[in-house]
Amino acid sequence: MEDLNLNSLINTALCTKDQDYMSSEGMKIFNKTFEDISKKDNSALKIFLYFFPLCSPLEKNDKEFWFMKYKNEKNYNEYEFAKDILKCYIQYLSDKDSKSFDINVMKKLLLFKDYKFIGEFLLVVKNYDEKIIATISYITKDPSYFAMAFETKIEPEKIQKKLCINIIRDYLGRKKLLVEFQKGIEMIKVYGDLYQKEKTLNEDLSKRMTFLETEVSKLKNDNVTLKGEISKLTNNNMTLYEEITKLKNNNKTLNEEISKLKDDNVTLNEEMSKIKNNNVTLNGEMSELKNNNVTLNEEVSKMKNDISDLKERLDLIDARDTIKMSLRYLYKILFTQFSDEMKSVTNIWEQIDEIKKILSKPQFKRYDFVSKFIDNINYDGLHNINEKADNLSQKERNFKSIEKYFKNISGDVSSFVAEFFQKLPNINEFIDLNLLFFKDPKTVDKKFEEIKNYSDAYIAVFGKDIK
Repeated sequence: MEDLNLNSLINTALCTKDQDYMSSEGMKIFNKTFEDISKKDNSALKIFLYFFPLCSPLEKNDKEFWFMKYKNEKNYNEYEFAKDILKCYIQYLSDKDSKSFDINVMKKLLLFKDYKFIGEFLLVVKNYDEKIIATISYITKDPSYFAMAFETKIEPEKIQKKLCINIIRDYLGRKKLLVEFQKGIEMIKVYGDLYQKEKTLNEDLSKRMTFLETEVSKLKNDNVTLKGEISKLTNNNMTLYEEITKLKNNNKTLNEEISKLKDDNVTLNEEMSKIKNNNVTLNGEMSELKNNNVTLNEEVSKMKNDISDLKERLDLIDARDTIKMSLRYLYKILFTQFSDEMKSVTNIWEQIDEIKKILSKPQFKRYDFVSKFIDNINYDGLHNINEKADNLSQKERNFKSIEKYFKNISGDVSSFVAEFFQKLPNINEFIDLNLLFFKDPKTVDKKFEEIKNYSDAYIAVFGKDIK
C-alpha cells in the first residue's frame, strides 16, 4: 500500500506536487531525476545510492522500494531512515550547506544504534572520508563498494556481520599505518633537505666572516686617517678665533655708522613735512574719485536690476523643470500598474500623452485637475531649457512657483497640481537624479529604486484600490 508520508517527502524533494512515486512508473521517474541531479551534487548522490542500490543482489527495488519490507520493525530501521534522509535533503535544498547535510545524516545514522551492528560500523569508519556512503553501502549490502573502497571481497549475506566489521577495521588500521609510514618517509626527506640547507648556510657564514674581517681591517686604517683630519680641524679652529676678533672690530665701526644714520634721520623728517604738503593735493584727487564713485554706484544699481531679472528667469526655468520631472515621475509610477495599456516612452511629451490616457479612466476622476493642468501648458512652456541652468544644489523644489508662473491657468487647478506634485514620495530625489543623469534614464531608474520602489510610490499616491 502506498505510504503517503514518504510519497509527500519525495514530492517535496523533487519540487513536484501530487506525483505518485510509490508506483513502478513513479519509481522510474524518481530514479532518472535523482541520477541526473547526483552527477553534479554529492548530497543528492547519497540519496540516490540509498534509494537505488547499484550492485546489491539482496536489496533491490521491484514493485516497491527495497526498504518497505522493514517498515513494521520495532527498532529504528531502513524505512525510517529513508524518510529521515529525505528530510535532511529538503533542508539542504533550503540552505545549500553540504556540511550541515552530512552532520544531520550522521545524527540519523546514529539512531540505528546496535541494529544490525550499524552503530559499531559507524565507530570503525568515523575517521573515513566517505563514512556516510560507506555506511549506506553497508545498510544496502552492496559488495561492489567494499571491493572498490576497501579492496575487500565480502559476500552480500556476510556484510551486516561482525566478521565484515572486523575485516574493515583491520583494513583501515593497515591503511593508517601505511599513511603514517609514508609521512615518516616524507619527514626524513624534509630533514635531509634541512640538513643540506644548514650545511650550505654554514659555508655562506664562513665566507661572510672572512669578508667582515677584511672590512674591519679597512675600518682600522680609515680610523688613522680620521685622526689626522681631526688634527687639521683643530688648527683651523685657531684661525676661526682670529676671524672672530676681526668681526668684533668691524662691529665698532658699524656703531659709528649708526650714529651717522641718526643724523640723517633729521633730514628725513624735513622730507616728511614736504610729503604732508603733497597730501593736500592728494585730498583733492580723492574728492574727484568720490564723484567717480557715484557713477559706479549707479552702474551697480543697474547690474542689481539685471541680476534680479536673471534670477526671475532662472526661477521660471526651475518651475518648468519641476513640472517636467514631476510629470515624468507620475508616468513612472502609473506605468508600474498599467504597463499593458501604456507605451514605454522616454520623450516627456509622449509620457504626458500616456498620463492623460490613464487619468481619463473613471477611477482617477478626483485627479482631473492634473489633466486640466496638462491641457493648459504648451510645448514651449516646458521644452526650451538651458542645461546650464539646472540647479543640483537645490534639495527642496519650490512647487508654489507653479501657481506664480502659470497665471493663465485656473488658480484652483494650479494650486491643486502644486500640492499634488509636492506630495509625490521622494519627488526631490527623483528630480535631482534626472538632472544629474539626464542622458541616462536607466541609471536614474536604478538609483531611484534604491530609494523608493515605483510600485510603492503608486500605492502611496493613489492607494491599493485604484487600479
